[in-house]
Order: sequence, then C-alpha cells, then structure tokens
Amino acid sequence: MGRHSTGASWPFLRSFLGWVLPWMFAFAVLGGGVWVGVNTIGGTDQTGLSIQPSPTPTPAAATASPSPSPPPSPRDTPSKASPGPAEKTEASPAVSFAGTTVQVLNGTGGVTGAAERMADRLARLGFEVIAVDDALGNFSRTTVYWTSAASRPQAEALAGANGWIVEPKPDNLSTTVDVHVIVGLDEA
Repeated sequence: MGRHSTGASWPFLRSFLGWVLPWMFAFAVLGGGVWVGVNTIGGTDQTGLSIQPSPTPTPAAATASPSPSPPPSPRDTPSKASPGPAEKTEASPAVSFAGTTVQVLNGTGGVTGAAERMADRLARLGFEVIAVDDALGNFSRTTVYWTSAASRPQAEALAGANGWIVEPKPDNLSTTVDVHVIVGLDEA
C-alpha cells in the first residue's frame, strides 16, 4: 500500500457505488422505456385500431352489378420478377370468388379513391361488392378478413395471390359480409 493509504477501502467503495448505482438504474429505466416503445411502435399497425363496424351500401356499390370473370389461367401468372401492384396475380385458379360478398374499406389514411379502385378490381374477379367506405384506422399493408369458415378459402386465396395479410375478422366487423378487404398503403 502507498504511504498515504490507510488500508480501509470502504469509504472509497461507498463513494464509488453512490455514484455508479444511480447511473446504472437510470440507464436500466431508459433502456426499458426504449424497449417498450420500440415494441409498441414496431408491432402490427392493426392492433387496437377501430374498423368500420358494418357495411353501408354506397350508391355506386348498390347499382353496380359485377359480372363474374373466369379465374386466370397459369399463363396469366406474372413472371418471377418483382411484380408491381397492377401485375400481381389476382386469384388462385382453384378458388371461385363468384357470389362472395365483400366490404372494401380504405385504410390508407386519406388516399382518395383507393377503396373504389380495389372494389372495381374485386368485382372483376367475381366478388359481390356490398359496401365501400373508410376504415377508422391506418394500415400499412392491405389486410383481408374472413367472416366464417366458408369464406376463409376465398380470403386466403386473394391474400396469398397478392402478398396481403389474411386473418379472421375482428369482432367490430359485420358478420353479414363474407370477406372484408382493408386497403393499405401498399395498394394505394
């Protein structure tokens, strides 16, 4: 030991810990807050969002009488290159959309006409468009919800062919429609 050392290191340790422990606690709290914030923001954007609860027929949807179109043939399928939204495969040849009712909701956060364009696209596939309206939340990805086990194959085929999210409908969506399509920013 040095000539000025007393051999008692406790005062030094107490001083050191008195300075280090509060900073460690502050960093732990800050790190935990950042972790919670990132998980909250980084989660799916559909969590906790309210969606239009029931379809309300619009004049355009009520007067439109979509004619079923045949499913695309294998040669209509786009190449392996990265397709744009207009080039995506629209349907699986094994599933018919004829007579399947659909509600289309605009979840783009204000992109005008996004739901109407999607409704026209779905009508060309054979869906019976019941309502076109705005969603009460914003979606980054287009989401397809099925109402019952009977409409699940149509929802899964549509979502799978276009790279969209597919899930069972939440409680706040109408049970009188087979499929609900929430247009996200990916299809705006």
